[in-house]
This record gives sequence, C-alpha cells and structure tokens, in this order.
Amino acid sequence: MSNLTTLSSGSQANGYLLQAVKDQLIIECGVPVKECLGALFYDITNVRAVICTHKHSDHAGYIKQYQTYFDVYSCQEVADKYDGVKPLKPMTKYKFGGFTVTPLKVPHGDAECLSFIIDHADIGRAVFITDAEDYPYSVKGINHLWVEANYSDDIRIEAMLNGAELRAQSQNHMSLERCVSVINRLKSPELQSVVLLHLSQGLSDAEGFKKRIFDECGVHADVAVKGLAVDLDKDEF
Repeated sequence: MSNLTTLSSGSQANGYLLQAVKDQLIIECGVPVKECLGALFYDITNVRAVICTHKHSDHAGYIKQYQTYFDVYSCQEVADKYDGVKPLKPMTKYKFGGFTVTPLKVPHGDAECLSFIIDHADIGRAVFITDAEDYPYSVKGINHLWVEANYSDDIRIEAMLNGAELRAQSQNHMSLERCVSVINRLKSPELQSVVLLHLSQGLSDAEGFKKRIFDECGVHADVAVKGLAVDLDKDEF
C-alpha cells in the first residue's frame, strides 16, 4: 500500500514520509532523524533519497543527522550551507529509484525554496508545495496535491483588530485564499487526494479550512498532523 505519512507539519517542524510499494522518499529534515527511522521501523532498505525544500530550521534543521543515513538533496542555497548536500537544479528531472522528482522554484521571501512534482507508477503524480507565497505553474494530471494553507486573511485581520502582534514572516507563506486559487487551477478529474500543509498555530482553523476548500473547490481535504497517513494507491481510470 502506498501512502504519505506526516511526521510533523507546522511552524516548529516539518517532515513527511512518502511510501510506494518498493520505494520510499523522505521529504524535509525538520524532525530528528530518530523519529523518521521509527516511522520506517528502522528499515531503510527502500529509502531512495531525502529531499528538502529550503534552508529554514523547521525544514532543514536536522540535515546533518539525515546525512548519516541517506543522500540529501535540496536547493543550491542549502547545498552551500551544508557540506555533502547535493544541489537540485530547478526544471530538471531526477530519478530516485522508482520516483521521478522535478523541482520548481517558488517564492518564499529571501530564501531559495523548491516545490516538487513527484511521479511514481504506484501513486501517479503528486505535487508538494510548502512555504510558498504562490504557485505560479500549471501542472496537468495531478493525482495528489499537498499544498500549504498557512493562514487565513480573515483570521489575520481579526487577530490584528484584537491587538495581536502579527509576524511579518507569515506573508511569505501561502494563505488559505491563495491555496483555494491554486487548487482550483490545478485540480482535474484525476485528483484523488488533497492535504493541507504547514497550518499556522494561531492564524488557522483546520476544520474551517477543510470546509472552505470543499465549498470553494469541491474537493475533500485532509490537514497534515503528526501521524496522518493518506492512502495514495493509484486508481484505475
């Protein structure tokens, strides 16, 4: 059975384990490697690579631990920061076992950040987008969409009116409103699953976000929380 397991998702730590029948791919290095190894039952035989989106500590903070066990790939900025990290060139296909990964740049403040198109015979096509102000691309044939919905403009405004001090950094992330636009642009009849990533602890509402995605996009979405495992087995159309 193929699935995406969330190890952690949010402002403190991020990590995901993508499992096909005979291939595994680790996404992000924001949780201690021992947690990832535990999710793998300490069997790393089928782990083909670790891919990391960008340099911020909640995504890359434990890279050196992961390098003890795996090859780690990321953007040039991360490769320059950590010896041994292999740089990924945007708009280039990379083969990791049965996975084909195509990184695309996304805007995230002053940090170089990558999104990933991930193809595998067992799961079809998945797109992974986090820590991105927007996703300006049109990708066809998506079966699984994993996309950031960090905050809501409405919740942000309400918090501001109630006197809360808002972090300027949240504006470098994808709002729910932008997420709705991205889903509507990318969805197709082949879409099987949507997972909302990296919700802000204070500026989001998981159940409200899921309802709005259904109301405005017509698709059911899960919210990435620790332990969530989403079935990715490819449907036959």
